[in-house]
Amino acid sequence: MLERSPERQEKQFCAALLEAIQCSRVALEGQIDEVSVEVSLFWADLQKVADKVTVAESNIMTLQTKLRQLKQQVAHMTKVTTTLEEEVAEEVLDAALKLEEIRLALACLPGGKSPGNDGFPAEFY
Repeated sequence: MLERSPERQEKQFCAALLEAIQCSRVALEGQIDEVSVEVSLFWADLQKVADKVTVAESNIMTLQTKLRQLKQQVAHMTKVTTTLEEEVAEEVLDAALKLEEIRLALACLPGGKSPGNDGFPAEFY
């Protein structure tokens, strides 16, 4: 059996240890590269989601603005319409009766029946 000197054994041990460390480093570098790629893909996917959320949020804000504007327009149109209805109603109710309107009203009354307490039928008028 050959005996090795302690120095030689120490050198061999150091060489083996260095080789093991280098192999571990190479393996870790490969894993780091894989993780780095996965992290990059994750961030790219996350950015896509963030972009979609930003677009959706922008669309929601646009729709809310349009809804607010429509509500304001409806409120304004309701106010204008109500004012116009009141003015027209006042004009119509305050206007003098026309002979043609009276004739039309009498023509709509049922025959042989009295429209009021006086007992005279519509034909009388």
